[in-house]
Amino acid sequence: MSPKKFVLITLTLIMLISLSSLNFQKMNVEASPTAHIYIEPAAVIQAPGQNFTVTVKIKDSPRIYSWYVNLTWNPTIIRLVGIAEGTFLNQHWSRKTDFIYTKMTIELGYVRFGCSLKGEPSSAQPSGDGILATLTFTVLEEGGTPIHFVWVKLYNYQLEQQPYTTTDGYFKYPIFAISIQPQYVYQLLAPGEKFNVSIATFVRNLYSWNATISWDPTIINATRIFEGPFLNMNETLQTQFKYQIFKNSTTISGAILEGGQPVSSTMENLGILATIEFEVKGVGASDITFKEFYFLDANGLILLAPMLGISYNGKFCNTWSDIKVEVNISDKTIKPGQVVKITVLVKNEGLIPETFEVRVYVGPLGLTLLGSRELSLGPGENETLTFEWDSSKCEGGGDYKVRVLVDPSINEVDVENNLAFAEFSIESSLKIPIELIIAAVVVVAIIVLASIFIFKMRRKRKF
Repeated sequence: MSPKKFVLITLTLIMLISLSSLNFQKMNVEASPTAHIYIEPAAVIQAPGQNFTVTVKIKDSPRIYSWYVNLTWNPTIIRLVGIAEGTFLNQHWSRKTDFIYTKMTIELGYVRFGCSLKGEPSSAQPSGDGILATLTFTVLEEGGTPIHFVWVKLYNYQLEQQPYTTTDGYFKYPIFAISIQPQYVYQLLAPGEKFNVSIATFVRNLYSWNATISWDPTIINATRIFEGPFLNMNETLQTQFKYQIFKNSTTISGAILEGGQPVSSTMENLGILATIEFEVKGVGASDITFKEFYFLDANGLILLAPMLGISYNGKFCNTWSDIKVEVNISDKTIKPGQVVKITVLVKNEGLIPETFEVRVYVGPLGLTLLGSRELSLGPGENETLTFEWDSSKCEGGGDYKVRVLVDPSINEVDVENNLAFAEFSIESSLKIPIELIIAAVVVVAIIVLASIFIFKMRRKRKF
């Protein structure tokens, strides 16, 4: 082989090896995990004057040697009163670390804190999930504020910055709510008939809102939506109201136009944001569910959101069930060996035919199965069942319970009336006959009188 060819082949091999090495390194870089920094719990509710604690956590972290976090919040709502190192970097205090934080900016609603391994080798770098720090706040007044990540720095042993994502936390008091009113619509409505529900809310200083609501389009579908009187203060304020109806959902929004003042409601007097008209499409049940909602004040701050409030979904059903049971017993007090007659009245107070099992239990706690019957009842029908319980196997007396149960169906509207109780007692088998008691009293009386007579006789002899 000529020297030129040898040099050419050698250079080619070196180039290929270099390219392979670069590709391998590139693959390693791309496969490196991206850490996620977040606050837990994500949303906090606490009254003024009380303290609460949140943790700053890391998830899916690559191997790191140090970290630094900048957080900010509204200092008129909450105040930071304590901060402590977590267990991620020190690996539950098995490694030496330096934990630092600023104090001068805390009153302004801003803190920078961080931690680094101290004199530890690169092999000590942790990865994965853990707690970076714990922060304690005190609540100054009602309101809401994000606990916001301004920036985060993650470094490995070589001081190379690592990628990350963040999710802010949020404090809110009081907690606001949004609901469907009435929450349950149980009516025997045929396809083509219509009904209305309203979106109601408890909120303060509301300026604008939007919500997305979904349902089962095979059962119901929204046809029209009307603005409620809450935001426009019974049409005394100018508002912007929009909605768009899709096949199985709707998006609704409302806002007070410039110049109007925010409005507030209470738990006792909910504000009606909108009324939705539904048309029945089929027979069955459909949830009316809030998929998302956001309420803002005049400054654009969030008042109500899925993680910051409570939502009460609604439900429509034109095929609901309601089985009711009642129980009576022949005697409240029985003698040992007597048979107790148990009468059970079963009613179908629902709108559809039902087939179900009625079970009767008897015992000191009403837990021993006496028997069961399967029934099929149409709407409005009822049937009386009779069971007998023989007390001859019971030793002694005591109190006993009768429990009658029908398992609730999926569309049961009143589960409490699926259960009924009755009580009775058994006289003790060791009961003393009245004749024996009278005889004992007579004997005792005779002994007492005889003792008195003898005492008097002895006393006369002495004198």
